[in-house]
Amino acid sequence: MIVVDMDGNMIDGPPGTSPCYEVKMHSCILRERPDVQSVVHVHPRYTILMGLLGVTLRPMCNEGRDIVRNELPLYPHSKLILSEEDGVGVANA
Repeated sequence: MIVVDMDGNMIDGPPGTSPCYEVKMHSCILRERPDVQSVVHVHPRYTILMGLLGVTLRPMCNEGRDIVRNELPLYPHSKLILSEEDGVGVANA
C-alpha cells in the first residue's frame, strides 16, 4: 500500500515503490464525493470483461447483494485517468 497526498505526492510506502499513475482518479473521487471514505483500485479480470461488454453486474451470492443492489455506474472510456478533467469525469460517473 502506498499513501499519497491529494496531488499524488508519495507520503509513505515500501522502499522502491511509486504512486499509481491514476492517482487523479482517487483524489478527484475523494474531493468531489464527500460521502466516499476510501477508494479501492483493482482490475479483476472478469469485472473488466463485463464492463467492456456493457453487461450489468449482479450479485452472485448473499454477501454481494448489498454491494450491487443498484446498478453500478460505468465510466464510458477505457483509458488511463491521468488528468484532473478525467478524474472529475470518473467522480461524476
